[in-house]
Amino acid sequence: MHIIIDATTTQDQMAYAGPGRYTRNIILSLVKEYPDTKYSILLFNDKQSTLDDEISKYPNAEIIRIGKYKVNDYKNDITYLKQILPAVKKIKQKNSIYFCPYFWRNFPSYSMPVVLFIHDMNLPMFNMYSHQSPFPTFFRKLHYWITLNNFMK
Repeated sequence: MHIIIDATTTQDQMAYAGPGRYTRNIILSLVKEYPDTKYSILLFNDKQSTLDDEISKYPNAEIIRIGKYKVNDYKNDITYLKQILPAVKKIKQKNSIYFCPYFWRNFPSYSMPVVLFIHDMNLPMFNMYSHQSPFPTFFRKLHYWITLNNFMK
């Protein structure tokens, strides 16, 4: 089995809390507990990850650099189409599964099996998608539901 994991949340504003910490812990647990499984860890080129020092200890995991760091924002779909998806297509194998710990980055649900982690159910409950002005809130809400709807399909 081959698992491709988007670990970019270990490099951005979520690196030390929430999805970034979850991503780091689950990756390290998986590569340690399942040494016969091959893992491809997607990371940006130019930003330190909380995984960088530890993942090299495991021969069943390789880091795939996907290009310049992009901040997590409403342009995640562009980052996905220009950086993440091309990398996934290059390394995808017949038995690949994609694990997306942060679903707002987007995922290749139409081309391969996907395991998705949805952690932001408080956002719709409180209708608070951004702490900025109403415009970012509107765009984040729209992006949230479009991405979530893609997964439901």
